[in-house]
Amino acid sequence: MTKQTVTFKDRFKSYTTKIMGFIKRNNQSHFVIAGILLMVMGRLIFTFGSVSHISFWSEILIYAVVALGLNLLLGFSGLVSLATAAFIGMTTNGIHLLMNGIDAFSLSFIPAAIIALIFTSLVGLLIGVLSLKMEGIYLAIATLFVGHIITEVFRAFSQFNFGETTRLGNSIQLLPGVEFSSFFPADRLSLFNILVVFLVLAFIIIYNIVHSASGRAFMAISRSQHAALAMGISVRKYRLLAFMIATAFAGLGGIMHALYFQTTGSATKWGLGLSLFILAVVVVGGMKSLWGMLVGSFILFGIPSFFLREISFLSGFEDIMAGLMIVFVILFYPFGAAMIGHDLKKLWFKYKTWLKERKNAHEKN
Repeated sequence: MTKQTVTFKDRFKSYTTKIMGFIKRNNQSHFVIAGILLMVMGRLIFTFGSVSHISFWSEILIYAVVALGLNLLLGFSGLVSLATAAFIGMTTNGIHLLMNGIDAFSLSFIPAAIIALIFTSLVGLLIGVLSLKMEGIYLAIATLFVGHIITEVFRAFSQFNFGETTRLGNSIQLLPGVEFSSFFPADRLSLFNILVVFLVLAFIIIYNIVHSASGRAFMAISRSQHAALAMGISVRKYRLLAFMIATAFAGLGGIMHALYFQTTGSATKWGLGLSLFILAVVVVGGMKSLWGMLVGSFILFGIPSFFLREISFLSGFEDIMAGLMIVFVILFYPFGAAMIGHDLKKLWFKYKTWLKERKNAHEKN
């Protein structure tokens, strides 16, 4: 018997098949691959583009993370909040207060960020308690005024620089001997990569929540609270949990903003307008879709910043064009822009079928 020789091509094909099989079986690996691609993209932008472009992408990642939390609240639980942006600002200002505003503390970035995140999450839990007495439009109005109160608190006190943006410092120390400054372009790239890691972790956390018993409970509550109660699901518990998680993700977005831009952001920035835009990200990207949050964030924040601003006769009308894109997606993709990929696959399948039928007809003739 002759011994078969295994060529490099056969080995490569075998390894590729195994890797693709692993990726298909492990959905969470998709998030890691997406993170690697984003890091590569960041390196390309840094090499051939400008630092401002990396900053635009950083905002897209931040709002995608915040939208993931809001999607759990709105898409999976059927609840609504219009105070999302205010919670981002609460975290950034809380970090600044703990780092620079209180002499007795003067904490470093990481402990200040953890404390600010916990405090913001507890405030979200309090909003959840209030939400138990409200539904629908009344809940939306209540959260709107909660956000307004928070931003007015920023404007009222000198500790928050009366609502004006404030730098956290010339640099941020994450570990002993490891500092990053937003003044240096190379550090901006490193900070962008850290934001990508945050995004990947946020995807994995939300994915596991959605595919757990808690995720099924959220879905049941969004369809019918009375049916959920009949099945023995504690509506009170899961409503509180949904608000707490959504607020925690807004706080995580605040940590990402403070880390990359190293400023608190102004009270105006954290107002109703941004909350509505993040809500639009959830709707445009697709409620109950995780990838849709990144797609929706790119559509609403990336396209106006990257493309529309470069067109001379559209410059200054980015928000108007973003509004038109929202209307377009709602009209033609009511289930969100995440369905575009699914529709493209269907078109490609129809095209291949048409080519095959045409080839068979040509062979018969």
